[in-house]
Amino acid sequence: RQKITIRRFDLKSHTTLKNLIDIKHGFAFKGEFFKEYETRNILLTPGNFLVGGGFNNKKLKFYDGPLYDDYILQENDLIVTLTDLSKSGDTLGFPSYVPKDENHIFLHNQRLGKITIKEPKKILKKFLYYVLCHSDYRNEVLASATGSTVKHTSPERILSFEFTLPELSKQEQISKTLLDLDNKIQNLQNQNKILEQIAQAIFKSWFVDFDGVTEFEDSELGKIPKGWSVDKFENHLELTKGVSYKSKELMPSNKALVSLKSINRGGGYTERGLKSFDGKYKDNQIVYENDIVIA
Repeated sequence: RQKITIRRFDLKSHTTLKNLIDIKHGFAFKGEFFKEYETRNILLTPGNFLVGGGFNNKKLKFYDGPLYDDYILQENDLIVTLTDLSKSGDTLGFPSYVPKDENHIFLHNQRLGKITIKEPKKILKKFLYYVLCHSDYRNEVLASATGSTVKHTSPERILSFEFTLPELSKQEQISKTLLDLDNKIQNLQNQNKILEQIAQAIFKSWFVDFDGVTEFEDSELGKIPKGWSVDKFENHLELTKGVSYKSKELMPSNKALVSLKSINRGGGYTERGLKSFDGKYKDNQIVYENDIVIA
């Protein structure tokens, strides 16, 4: 483990984002040109933003129609999402850099805002990124959002955010510290993925391919190792359905629902999916440490 100490900086200048940046709406590209197959052109959408900020390359939308120079994004452009399909606005207002991709063109679609810095001598882009990830900013974006099922914000609401702006040298220190932490987190996540892949490969080798087994016998599932048997889950475990709740019960309390978003792609738990809950439930619906839940 490494002990990380972040010094408290003297923050002097109080300002609004409107004094420093502009946010431009994207273009409403026509649906008739959207394609199910891969094309060179990718329309970025709110689905391309990660909770907490960053780019999600899992939900790409392809396009094969007219292009407009003003709505072609460049590598390292800073964009924000102005719409979120979840009731809790999971990614609303969060930022992302446009990634490097030599094989594709990224298009500035509607419901996204492209940021231009008007005062580069006052704010660094990398510091601005972390301002747009900060909880104070997020709370204000969510508080001013419109819509119930689909959450919306606007450039005007984002630009009205007030915050304290340090001098450039301190912005450099702060953003470098946070970037170093992000990189360490990403490296650990990559290591975890590799370990998970290794574990899955070992499981497949032992329990699917039966590598190393020399004696087999017939079963209703085909050949299985001698001495093994065929069985069903129902003989060994019980499945308890989760709480059926109403939206009015999603209130601040000391209880929380484990939701579908509590389960990572490929398995594993994340606290980001917890929903504060103040409704009724049964004793057997309480989830304890080391319980197994499935989506």
